[in-house]
Amino acid sequence: MPLHALAAVYLRVAPGLDRMGFNPMMYFLALAIFPPTDKGWDVVTNMDQHLAGLILTIIAAIVLAGVCLIVAYRFRYKLLSIFERGVCALFHWLCYRDGRSWSIQWMGHLLLKWPPDLWMYQEIIFETRPDLIIETGTYKGGSALYFANLFDLIGNGRVVTVDITRPPEGWPIHRRIEYLLGSSTSPEILAAIEGRIRPGERVMVVLDSFHSEQHVREELTCYSGFVSPGCYLVVEDTNVNGHPVYRAHGPGPMEAVVDFLKTNPGFVPDKSRERFKITFSPNGWLKRIGDPVAMKQPPRDEVGSTSR
Repeated sequence: MPLHALAAVYLRVAPGLDRMGFNPMMYFLALAIFPPTDKGWDVVTNMDQHLAGLILTIIAAIVLAGVCLIVAYRFRYKLLSIFERGVCALFHWLCYRDGRSWSIQWMGHLLLKWPPDLWMYQEIIFETRPDLIIETGTYKGGSALYFANLFDLIGNGRVVTVDITRPPEGWPIHRRIEYLLGSSTSPEILAAIEGRIRPGERVMVVLDSFHSEQHVREELTCYSGFVSPGCYLVVEDTNVNGHPVYRAHGPGPMEAVVDFLKTNPGFVPDKSRERFKITFSPNGWLKRIGDPVAMKQPPRDEVGSTSR
């Protein structure tokens, strides 16, 4: 197509497009990509300026949308990684605020656990095969029963669980569960737990009682020595105090865990246990590694009992 014909079209269409708020150069870019025939140019030059502008706008929009789709597909994984954290935090907040997604029942007994975390517990129990799970924070007994039923499937294991109060309806009865009534950090309870650990047993600990930073720090000091190498010390509800939910909570489990890890290199957060993107125990799936003899043990006069 001759250049003077292109210029003629521009001179006829451009003033009308300017009045409509369009950029004529964008339309010529579209025309360069989709060049019309000479006959087509004759039709265009005779069209109403507004209709021509509309057609060229649609063409430009299609081209731009195509370019955006190509770029988005080319960098899709990078774009997902950019938005992933924010999307997960928002979903986490919505689920936590609703409450119904984690106030669930196991075999008719209430337990306050995020369902994907329960799945992670069964993976850990099957992989590490603990002989004993020590749980602080029995509440209604649903989680203790859940652990006991998993042990039923495996064919081995028992649960010792501690709480300061007993619910009026009582706790579920199971031959693998033993309930202790008292404060999880009292010398009497610690001595009772230590006396229930048999020689050679592999021990896992779940901390889910009072969630203040001070109390969780005391529990970590008292119970970390019970955990066998290769087993887990799980600190529940590290998501509160803005991690990412319940900012009004104040310093809690997450702050206690961060402080604990500074002086206890024998424990490492197992990030593979957070692969479902949302967990109520971020940074709280602590795996014990190394020689237990080299671990720093709490003094007897501070906690009333030492580890195994």
